Amino acid sequence: ATMVTAGVYMVSRSNVLYEAARGVHVLPFGLTSPGVVGLVGRLRVFVAGTIAIAQWDIKRVLAFSTISQLGFMMAAVGLGGYVAGMFHLTVHSFFKALLFLSAGSVIHGVEHGHHHAHEHGEHEKEAFGYREGVLDPQDMRNMGGLRRRMPVTFWVYTIAAIAIAGIFPFAGFWSKDEI
Repeated sequence: ATMVTAGVYMVSRSNVLYEAARGVHVLPFGLTSPGVVGLVGRLRVFVAGTIAIAQWDIKRVLAFSTISQLGFMMAAVGLGGYVAGMFHLTVHSFFKALLFLSAGSVIHGVEHGHHHAHEHGEHEKEAFGYREGVLDPQDMRNMGGLRRRMPVTFWVYTIAAIAIAGIFPFAGFWSKDEI
């Protein structure tokens, strides 16, 4: 958690230096230091989001989503939205914690379901997403039909996903709107 927050926090706390460097054009194409921070943040949003789409491991998807959200925060901070970047960092920590806790619950449920299905018949194997060979409990392709078996986890994960997507009235909407 420290490594995730350190960059955004450090740039936000160093805002006096960035504001002093705002008029200095020493970089190519007339970019200033804050402009480079904003540009790198926007690039990070796109690249990490694109990589997350191609992943099957649930924790990797959440990790690349975190990198993408950090890019969003750095873009805001690079453009002078220091308070907005820190606000999004704070609310992001809450819904990302919910997502990771829910993912852990899902992984545990899939692993338990695999063991349960292995001991029982074909109907149970289908219900728990069992495929021939070794089952990876973090592989999202094995996670079908869990809503009925894990309703609390489903609702917690759904609420956190809505929040991180920035849908009204959740905190993600207000922090992304500020940015």
